[in-house]
Amino acid sequence: MIKVSFISIDAAERIINNISLGLFQEPFWWKIIEKGFNKSCKIALVNKDGVNQLLIPLFSHKIGFIHRVGIPLRGTYTPYIDFIKLSEEIDDETQEECLFEVVNTLLNEGVNWIEITCLSEKKSIYKDLENVGFFTENSSTIILNTNKNEKDIWLNMEGIVN
Repeated sequence: MIKVSFISIDAAERIINNISLGLFQEPFWWKIIEKGFNKSCKIALVNKDGVNQLLIPLFSHKIGFIHRVGIPLRGTYTPYIDFIKLSEEIDDETQEECLFEVVNTLLNEGVNWIEITCLSEKKSIYKDLENVGFFTENSSTIILNTNKNEKDIWLNMEGIVN
């Protein structure tokens, strides 16, 4: 059975004390996002069959009556956020189940808008969400040849969709 609870950044920091993480998975970065972008951050602690499996940082804010949550929210300059695995045995199927349960928990709490813009290389973990009406989209990027002068760079800028 999967159980989702929400903990503070400080509580998450104690759990991941000795885990090597990327910049966007570090609690100090989450605090920067909270303060710099005025987005609250809570961490989903996902437990399966009594064993802690994942930590998932969630950023949120309200726009009028719309409660928006993101892993991460667009515009917070946190493009490479990912689940923090607390066990070595977590496969894509377990991640899919855990993500589905986190989304259901958020919906039950009244969240109106959920963005999941991380984990793009793991499309299989979104399968259950797509089956209940969520959709995935490919992100886009800009490619610049910086071996030119500024005017030529602006003239030759192209947007490319992956």
